[in-house]
Amino acid sequence: MNPNMPIRMIIYYAKHMEIILKDKAIYSNTLIPLPIPNLVVFYNGTESRKEYWEVKLSDAFEKTYKQDQAKKLNINPKEVPDLDKPLGDIEATVKVININYGYNEALLEKSPALKGYSYLISKIRENAKAGHPKREAIDLAVQDTIAEGLLVEYLNEKGYDIINTIVKGWEVEVAMQYAKEESYEEGREEGIEIGIEKGRDEGEIRTRYMFMGQTVEEIAHEMELPVEDIQAIIDKLGI
Repeated sequence: MNPNMPIRMIIYYAKHMEIILKDKAIYSNTLIPLPIPNLVVFYNGTESRKEYWEVKLSDAFEKTYKQDQAKKLNINPKEVPDLDKPLGDIEATVKVININYGYNEALLEKSPALKGYSYLISKIRENAKAGHPKREAIDLAVQDTIAEGLLVEYLNEKGYDIINTIVKGWEVEVAMQYAKEESYEEGREEGIEIGIEKGRDEGEIRTRYMFMGQTVEEIAHEMELPVEDIQAIIDKLGI
């Protein structure tokens, strides 16, 4: 789980407010009502996690960071400069919900699309762990998901595209791990990072469009990418 989600959420919210308040007189004496922010992240990573936890902006504040480092190094906090300074006046709390299959079942039952996505990913991992080649692992997972009555219409229509897209995402993860382990030279590493970022963008766009029901414009705004680029990726993915 990206530990920088709180600051990312604040940036997303601020940019959204810029659009909403574009024609508003924010310097007037009239209070402008604002939409209530609800900061939620769905987690489906492979690390063992609780069903629910929170990540706070203040976790990244300098004082908190120094406190954590001091504890790790067995340093007396009183010996760390500026540790007595206040944490500041801004806070943001991101609620992280574990949507791995078997967690938060009540929530997944309310969203067939989310439940189907969770089940599909769990079966892919299960098949891969059993030793199936990646494409076969995904193909079998798609068949199992359909057999369970989940995402039936979508997978019957887009099954092949889903397999190709997930395979590409898988290759991105492998490339990222390989780059970390081998510590490639700077130019090579930069090229890999570009590929990784592209793969991440495609994966996030697919999830937002397919499973969260966001429009092209909403995705473009939240990911800070041109609408034309988002549409081109959606067309490329065939979703």
